[in-house]
Amino acid sequence: MQLLESHAEEKEPRSVEALAWCKLNGIGWPADPIAAFLLYGEAAALGVPKAHANQIAIFETRLTQQERQDLLVKLQTTH
Repeated sequence: MQLLESHAEEKEPRSVEALAWCKLNGIGWPADPIAAFLLYGEAAALGVPKAHANQIAIFETRLTQQERQDLLVKLQTTH
């Protein structure tokens, strides 16, 4: 997992995508759909096919209403 995080920090597209999947599904860490959403956004910006679609799917199906609200607040404060 440390190797995967290291590659993701270096903005290696496939590693960012794989880390997002791991975070979403609780592989190596507790499941964190908000972190997965953000990582899929990074992967999309790096050109990973279907990463944006995965990001939308997480928002629509995996986040609670409170998590959606928290995410929107977080996105507003970082942009």
